Amino acid sequence: MAVTLPIMLVMYKFFFPSENNPFKEFIKKLKGVYIGYFFITCFYLIIQFWVFKDVSINLSLSGQSIFVMVKALASYIKLLFLPFGLNADYVIPPVSTAVISFLIAIFFMIALGIVLSRIDKQNKLCCFFVAWFFVTLLPVSNIIPLSNVMAERYLYIPVMGILGAVGILSWKPISKNIYATTGFCIVLIVFAIVSISRNGMA
Repeated sequence: MAVTLPIMLVMYKFFFPSENNPFKEFIKKLKGVYIGYFFITCFYLIIQFWVFKDVSINLSLSGQSIFVMVKALASYIKLLFLPFGLNADYVIPPVSTAVISFLIAIFFMIALGIVLSRIDKQNKLCCFFVAWFFVTLLPVSNIIPLSNVMAERYLYIPVMGILGAVGILSWKPISKNIYATTGFCIVLIVFAIVSISRNGMA
């Protein structure tokens, strides 16, 4: 997902443009800073795909790439809030044998779209973090079918975006209510204990 860094830099300028001629400032940054990141990213992709061949593409999934994308994305979002049933080797069955789960994933994504559409568009920082999640997940979203369809490690960078958005949206309600603050602290403590316990068992 680190290959999305150049896109994130450009996206940051889009959300938070310079007050003095933002287009001119963007072109200046493109020539002086961004182009270097783009060259490094291209070099990295060449090394990964053509030299080391470290990324394997599963052409057998090309006919159902949309199904795999939707199902994997829904599963990733589910893992963010309900991290149960973790697996070292995820398998997404063909759409012909998993119609119901595919329809549930579609419904879930529609519901997510409705929730995101209600986010305050004036809160640019929150919108930036939401975009962070989806953009950094793009390389492993199976637009090009990968042999490793899903992996929990793929969420390491995207989860920063979700945590940032949740923190921004919940800060005011929680900070102004002692009960909400207490509940939030309890949730953090429980998650910390569960994480320590799980890592100790691994």
